[in-house]
Amino acid sequence: IERIIQALLNQSHLVPERPRPALYIIPLGSEAVAPSFTLARFLRLAGTVCLVDHSGKKLKNAMQQADNARAEYVLILGENELKEGVVELKEMASGQKMQLAIDAVPLFFKTRTLVEKSHIEHGK
Repeated sequence: IERIIQALLNQSHLVPERPRPALYIIPLGSEAVAPSFTLARFLRLAGTVCLVDHSGKKLKNAMQQADNARAEYVLILGENELKEGVVELKEMASGQKMQLAIDAVPLFFKTRTLVEKSHIEHGK
């Protein structure tokens, strides 16, 4: 056991680093909580790392949480988005925003993941 402990201590990373979330979902209002978790479940089943804010904090604080989590994108889901079926994705690094149908969000991240894997495999 002592040798195992010593080997662990000699490693630079004792605990694996958490994967960076691709998406941070912020539900606005109680009616958006369940759909936010449903969307997150579909994304996770497709292999997308995502987090759902369930703190109920103000939008500014929730955005700060997304930034602290190092999320690549933020999606705000509220009453209007649910009614219209369209959400806005914000890329955190650039601040660039795009609108997508709620149902297209999993496809967006699946396509993005496939493109990234292709670039890695081809050394790009």
